[in-house]
Amino acid sequence: MTWEAWISLVLVAGVAIVTPGPGNLNTLRRAVELGYRSAIFSVMGNAAGLMVLGAATGIGLLAMLIASPGAWALFQWVGIGFLLFLGAQMILTSSHVCTASTPASRRTRFHLFAEAAGVSALNPKAALFFVAIFPLYTDPDRPMPLQVFLIVATCLSISVMSHALYILLAHQMRPHLSRPASYRAFRLCSGLVMLGLALWLLMQNVAGTEVAG
Repeated sequence: MTWEAWISLVLVAGVAIVTPGPGNLNTLRRAVELGYRSAIFSVMGNAAGLMVLGAATGIGLLAMLIASPGAWALFQWVGIGFLLFLGAQMILTSSHVCTASTPASRRTRFHLFAEAAGVSALNPKAALFFVAIFPLYTDPDRPMPLQVFLIVATCLSISVMSHALYILLAHQMRPHLSRPASYRAFRLCSGLVMLGLALWLLMQNVAGTEVAG
């Protein structure tokens, strides 16, 4: 990959990754609730989910999945269902801003990691993004593993930096959300946004099904 192509990849991936979406929102609300130390595990989980999607694209699995209408529809429905679950959970469950300085327990760290990995790996838009950019930035006449590694590593680096910015934003918001009423309003707004993203994906999925039919 030439320097010009790599810079183009950085710009394209940067716009797609930094734009608010389910993964960014999940990291933001976890950083507000638990603090930046715990939110690091959400960042790691999000990166792991992207790594799975990137690797699956590199070996052709995602292209095969998208080519199968039934399998792709199932993937989309699972992803939409997971976002609906998270959105409803934010709205219906009670919580508070954790002010303790003690590190998160191992169980909490694993939950944060798995939750973020699920949001990332089950995001249909992220899957389509990888499938779309790989043909643009790979050369079939050159070793494919190295090209796949470069594309995935670039996207992961941008993702980590993007989520770090969201954690910084959350750190600035925490003092203003320490009151229970303020935090309930934040969770309600976050849950509604997550539900909105899920419903947007749902409408696109239904529209795509009708067009295909």
